[in-house]
Amino acid sequence: MTLRAATLVKDLFITVEGASLKLSDNYFDLLPNVPKTIVVEGKGFDNSKLEIKSLVDTY
Repeated sequence: MTLRAATLVKDLFITVEGASLKLSDNYFDLLPNVPKTIVVEGKGFDNSKLEIKSLVDTY
């Protein structure tokens, strides 16, 4: 999966409800206009249950 954002996303964290996954990277800063590719391994990956949170979502 490749992620990108127009602005800085601080402390991005990826989860998928009900799935046991191994991500090549998790809990990172996503820099503006710099694509970040994450390799997803495991069973139960469903895009509709993908949840992406960042530091701003915690308060």
